[in-house]
Amino acid sequence: MLFPGYIYGPDEDAPINFWSIGMSLSAATGLTMEDDWIEFDADQFPHIKTSAGSAGFLHGSEDVILFDGPEFRAATV
Repeated sequence: MLFPGYIYGPDEDAPINFWSIGMSLSAATGLTMEDDWIEFDADQFPHIKTSAGSAGFLHGSEDVILFDGPEFRAATV
């Protein structure tokens, strides 16, 4: 899943604390963070917008984009 608030275009700089943000999201969700940047074409990118819930999030959930995995496949079949 991708967190829309942390998608950056090729002409944008990610914040200097991007790694620590990823570690915080990883701790909140129990998910692992990718080691590399994920590049995609926003116009040709199959995805589903949903939310991920966690007690680690201030409001209980975060908007996310699913682009692969069992829930994505189940929703697109």
